[in-house]
Amino acid sequence: RRGTQMKWAAFIIGLLFSEASAFSSYSFRDQCPAPSRRFEPLSVAASLDGQMIPILEHANQLKRNSLELAKRSDYSNSVEIIRDLVAMLDVANEPTKIELGSIVDEAVKSFTNMAFSQPHRGRKASKRIHHGLQAIDLHLAASDAFPSPYAAIPRDTLLRALRAVSGFISNYKKSEYDNDIDSPRTEIAFRLLQRLLTGNGVRAPNGKNFLSERDFNAVLNAMSNVGRMDLAHKIVALQKRTPSAPPLGIVTYSILLKGYGRQRDIHNVEMTLLQAENNGIVPDTIFFNTVIDAFINCRSIAKAKIVFNQMVSGTRKNQPRPNQRTYNTMLKGFAQNALVQDALQLAEKMESKRLWDDVTTNTLVSALVTGGDFDQAEKILSIYTKTEIESQPPRQYHPNVEAYTELLDGYAKVGNLESALNTLRLMRNRNVQPNEYTYSCVIGALARAKKVEQAEKLLQFMRRTGVKPSVVTYNAFISGLTSQKETRTEEQQEVIPMWDGQDVDFDKDVDEAVRILKVMLSQGVRPNVVTTLIILEAFSKCSGPMVVEARSLVSKFEADGLIPSNQLRIKTAMIRVLGAAKDLKSALAEFRTLTNPDIIAINAFLDVACRCNQPTIAFSTFAHFFESEDRPEGPEGPDLITYSILINSKLKQNNVDAAREAQGLYMEMQSRGISPDITLFDTLLSNLVRGGRVALRKKDIQFTLALLKSGEKLPWMPGEFEERKQTARAVMIGGMSEVWKENEEYFGMSFEKQEEKGDQLFKKKGWNKVDSGFRLWGGTMESTEDLSSVFLAEDNDEPLDEFLASKGWNDVDSSFRFF
Repeated sequence: RRGTQMKWAAFIIGLLFSEASAFSSYSFRDQCPAPSRRFEPLSVAASLDGQMIPILEHANQLKRNSLELAKRSDYSNSVEIIRDLVAMLDVANEPTKIELGSIVDEAVKSFTNMAFSQPHRGRKASKRIHHGLQAIDLHLAASDAFPSPYAAIPRDTLLRALRAVSGFISNYKKSEYDNDIDSPRTEIAFRLLQRLLTGNGVRAPNGKNFLSERDFNAVLNAMSNVGRMDLAHKIVALQKRTPSAPPLGIVTYSILLKGYGRQRDIHNVEMTLLQAENNGIVPDTIFFNTVIDAFINCRSIAKAKIVFNQMVSGTRKNQPRPNQRTYNTMLKGFAQNALVQDALQLAEKMESKRLWDDVTTNTLVSALVTGGDFDQAEKILSIYTKTEIESQPPRQYHPNVEAYTELLDGYAKVGNLESALNTLRLMRNRNVQPNEYTYSCVIGALARAKKVEQAEKLLQFMRRTGVKPSVVTYNAFISGLTSQKETRTEEQQEVIPMWDGQDVDFDKDVDEAVRILKVMLSQGVRPNVVTTLIILEAFSKCSGPMVVEARSLVSKFEADGLIPSNQLRIKTAMIRVLGAAKDLKSALAEFRTLTNPDIIAINAFLDVACRCNQPTIAFSTFAHFFESEDRPEGPEGPDLITYSILINSKLKQNNVDAAREAQGLYMEMQSRGISPDITLFDTLLSNLVRGGRVALRKKDIQFTLALLKSGEKLPWMPGEFEERKQTARAVMIGGMSEVWKENEEYFGMSFEKQEEKGDQLFKKKGWNKVDSGFRLWGGTMESTEDLSSVFLAEDNDEPLDEFLASKGWNDVDSSFRFF
């Protein structure tokens, strides 16, 4: 029997050493698969007296291999070795486990230290963090196999993970990432925070699980940056009810204000202010600057002015005084609202107070361009363009290049190419070096004007001046070529062949866009997801939607590694292409391949079903995702676009019953806390105008009053809402009821007859047909340009590219508000 034991021992020891040696030489190849293995013989070897050393040596060798791979940035294979180390614990006996657990624990700790190191931005950081989280998951999943105290994760490791994930989310830009592991890990950050606070599975010195206010605010700020205010609310609640957590401070409330402001949620902005006051927060200048910015983002310029004027007046005791940022923030509000005179008056005060800086110049020019006062914008630039930039800190571009780019882009958008090109020459004369975005504005404008040859010459000029065209430049070029403005009359539309609102000549523009795509590839510029979306959107609008070409393009880009396989946004665009071809069956098949569709993908399919005259399928899909008890994972609920699609599908049926079902959908939307936008408000109001001569029920009048009340909160221009109220009253006057009379004073309705005024308003606006001036997906770039950012915010979707977003190029086709 003893001889048999010795033979087994020799065999197992030899096996272990040979395997370790083979792995050592194999793992350091450039492409090392490092398959996961089970170590069944270990328990036998560990049970032999004096034979534990080879097992532990092998584990130490694996640990060294893992760290060596991590140093070479091969985190994928490194974490696979950790997986093998964890598996060894399952088969090791008790005498071995204690020291083996220490080795595995040290391997995980050393690996995660590297995985969670700075920087926390970019694709490489994303992959590092992803594999670091994998290592923590491996440790936690095998916690029962670890001996004490190694079953728990060191607090420092989890804290590094929390800071890495929070940092990554804070720096997250959707345009830079294309697959699932790159998406912001908001839920993971919240779970890490919870675990650190509860201490569950955490190995902390002296059992303390205290977190600093800085760590709380870092996670809160990360959620605010990506629009996850639902999780931000949970973090604040967690901080409130945890005794060891720091109290809510002024920074916490500032972050909440910023987040709600970015979502244009004025209700929660005001509630946050009230809570801050109730909790005894003493505001400072930075806090008030955040409040002003939040009101501006909520398009409540009047409330922003109230806060600003209070700061300026200083009438209250210990009132924080405004600083340069305060003035520039208020100036930004005037710029965004095209309040040119207010902006000029404020800039004059800033100059008298010596608060004028480069930001002031750039912001004021933006205000003037938005207001269409190009002459005044040029005058400001002629006076305030910085000339002595040598004394400034080293920078890549001139501090006023943004203002010149804004002016140039403004000229381009109104079709004044000559002035745009003159601005480009003026920049060079004043030693303001155009940057990539400046050239992209001009190239996009030339492309929209179909001046392809001039655009290509400008590309060549860019290269000669040392400014390398990037994917942003080519995306502007291709987007310009594939953009169209509807300028034809109804009579022209009847005789010119079209497909879904596009001329047949558009096909030639698409061919030209594909040629530019080939030029882009030949210059070594890699297309990205945005490029692909632009081309797919163009294919969907051709005289015969180019389904085969769209599939071929996606397959080619995936095979070449230009875009990730099965990318959600790409598949959503394919659903739209199939919908344009009226191929509901294929669109449904494509939609079913999405394992976890987001709200944009769901809305795309709902739209396709409605376009194909199958509203029943649309409503069934809605019920499946948002109403069924066994609803799949996905978005928490429908959004404004979802209800806009369904409401429009009902209104297009052109009968009273369907119109009242649309009203029911609107009230359901309101009950979910979803506010309308101006487009949906006008859609419903125009339907009331068209149906106003039929007999009205009490519920119809009640709905009209509810609609008007919800419309009060919308960002109207002066006089617009009053005009709509008078129109609604004029339609209702023939069916006057006690409900209307009781509420008349509240809504400020007068009794002068204005039936004709109502019809004229909607006729003037092109709203007498549901499918005209505010078609859900149609219209021109100008008709929806001011609304595009609203829908991006409603979808909680970071712009695909910040520059493209600011120029109206990021949504692939500005006339399609859905994207």
